[in-house]
Amino acid sequence: MLCSDPVPEPSLTMVLRLMLLIVLLSYAGTLSASDGAATLSLELGKVFTFFFLTLGPKAVIGPFARSTAAMDAGSRRRVALVTTGISLLSVLIAATIGVRVLNGWGISTGALLIAAGIILFLVALQSIQDRYDPPDRAEAAPPPDLPVRQVAFQMAFPYIVSPYGVAVVILVLTTRPDFVSVVPILAMLVGIMLLNGVVMLNAHRIARSAYLAPTMAVVGSVLAVLQAALGIQAVLAGLRLAGVF
Repeated sequence: MLCSDPVPEPSLTMVLRLMLLIVLLSYAGTLSASDGAATLSLELGKVFTFFFLTLGPKAVIGPFARSTAAMDAGSRRRVALVTTGISLLSVLIAATIGVRVLNGWGISTGALLIAAGIILFLVALQSIQDRYDPPDRAEAAPPPDLPVRQVAFQMAFPYIVSPYGVAVVILVLTTRPDFVSVVPILAMLVGIMLLNGVVMLNAHRIARSAYLAPTMAVVGSVLAVLQAALGIQAVLAGLRLAGVF
């Protein structure tokens, strides 16, 4: 493995600041959201909240810490950087292909909303149920000699680039209002992926911290409930678009 000059990892203070920024943006998106909207494509603040719930770092912290437990700091940095690049490229490609398929196959936005909502709800429900299971199903760490690229692919799919996350990106791009440019939406995707990279670089510190780990557990529970609510909202919006009510 080639040696390189050590790169200082982002501090936990930076992670906490980014998390605070996300909470503020999410709150702003909630205040500006319209209750009568029929799709998920609303103000940019709420779109950012959707991206964070479906493509954010909440699901990758534990798997990354376990998968890179036997690696040195340099290898962990490379895995985090490669995972970030793979995730960003993959979500952009998947969204582009998905938009073309949605238009070419005649799939209605309402149908995609219902499908994405069901998946969102089921995944959130499984996450909530897992918190009540006894901790006797610890996953075995992979062999330490796995290539960096292979570990990065295992982290990117499905922990970051989730199917329901891609569905939300497709919905946002296809149903965005005419006055909303695609540039800030793409900028949000890039920002979320960079945030994932920062969190992965600090995953071991977060997992070992006596304060951050419980905090992340509480945040994870809140996000799971919000994700379930988002799934129900998507199903209701899809039913409205389909003319059921």
